[in-house]
Amino acid sequence: MSDAQTEQAQTGEPESPYAPSVLKLQAAMKKATLIALPVVIVAAVVIAVIVKGTGGLYGALLGGVLALGSSLLTLTIMRYSAHQSPQFAMAAVLGGYALKLIVLFGLTFALKGVTVIDRYSFGLTFAACVVVAATVEGRAFMTTKTPTVIPNSSL
Repeated sequence: MSDAQTEQAQTGEPESPYAPSVLKLQAAMKKATLIALPVVIVAAVVIAVIVKGTGGLYGALLGGVLALGSSLLTLTIMRYSAHQSPQFAMAAVLGGYALKLIVLFGLTFALKGVTVIDRYSFGLTFAACVVVAATVEGRAFMTTKTPTVIPNSSL
């Protein structure tokens, strides 16, 4: 029995016709992200250490870990909202996005006076990781064979 069928049997709710497609897409995006982002983080750390020293190391590591965590949080939300209505899934993803922005802004302001962490290394690593994550997730969407229109859907 698949995960979707097990969950459906436990909750007694009808499965969303979108769930198999969303779960397949989420798995492909997660795989691509977990392959690409560590490479970007290591490259950013090496460059930051060469250019900024120890502060660059800490800044790049923090930026990379936060970007990876942010991407994985989005993919986790995608997985857990796959069995819900598209409206609920959209609300969950937007809520997660808002939460990530609040945490990022709060952390950026909290790091303002910290001299151990190079803010430029942090920001550039975070930005590079977000761009790469969006690119590989978009590529995973384009290459994963999932229907984008579900015929005879009741939703």
